[in-house]
Amino acid sequence: MSDAGFSSGEWVGYYMYPRLPNKCPMHLTLRFEGGIIRGAGIDNPGQFVINGDYFAESGVAKWVKSYVGKQGVEYVGKLHDGKLAGSWSLAQVKDGKVVTLQGEFLIWPLPEAKYGDNETLQSILDREIREQTEALKIVRTEELEEQ
Repeated sequence: MSDAGFSSGEWVGYYMYPRLPNKCPMHLTLRFEGGIIRGAGIDNPGQFVINGDYFAESGVAKWVKSYVGKQGVEYVGKLHDGKLAGSWSLAQVKDGKVVTLQGEFLIWPLPEAKYGDNETLQSILDREIREQTEALKIVRTEELEEQ
């Protein structure tokens, strides 16, 4: 199912922490229907569920990624060229004070029939992130040349 670019199915991508170059891969299975997002996935901290909303007219999506038995991470993103990009935030208590961690993310639908059954999820994530990173470098180079 697709609602103005919000395609139900498998999505892949990454999130990042500020001032750190590492892209932390994630795999999600998402269902977009009637303005509601539901899903599940896995990344380095573990398995999680997704619950949120999307707005087809504006391309905005907001959800909470809740790890099993742990706190939730809030995500807000905007759909552009079939990809959701935005920011995440997580409030934690450390030494009696609330500390908010924030960062960026980018996810996109996993292309159908691109990978074989014998490929591991990690190799698929690595390849997809590498290809997206290369594509972004090309776009940024073209933008700089236009200036």
